[in-house]
Amino acid sequence: GLIPQSLAMLTQLVNLDISSNSIEGRIPKSLATLSQLESLNLGVNDLTGIIPDEFGNLTSLLELYLHNNDLDGSMPDSICALRSIKLERLSVDCNELNAEVECPEDCCTLCDVEEIDTDTFGWNGLRL
Repeated sequence: GLIPQSLAMLTQLVNLDISSNSIEGRIPKSLATLSQLESLNLGVNDLTGIIPDEFGNLTSLLELYLHNNDLDGSMPDSICALRSIKLERLSVDCNELNAEVECPEDCCTLCDVEEIDTDTFGWNGLRL
């Protein structure tokens, strides 16, 4: 399936983990309206296209996992700028051998992660 546009209406959402759900299509720009979001895990799906520049508006974001998808292009500068604000973990398929997303070395913290143990980071799915 696709990421529902209606998720953008959950304005108090803090954690969103929809990893490993065979989600297809593009990442909706509307997710960038979730201003309270601290953790976003879209990893291990079948997402395509580019990473929305609008994600740079998520200034509360601590963790962003986009690995193991079919994304391409470059990591938007607006997201890399979040690393100097609050963003601690940024994972995307960006290693040199089969890079899908170009990511500056000082921006992405994890490249080509096969599987992340989400319990390590305290993931508990949706949390309002």
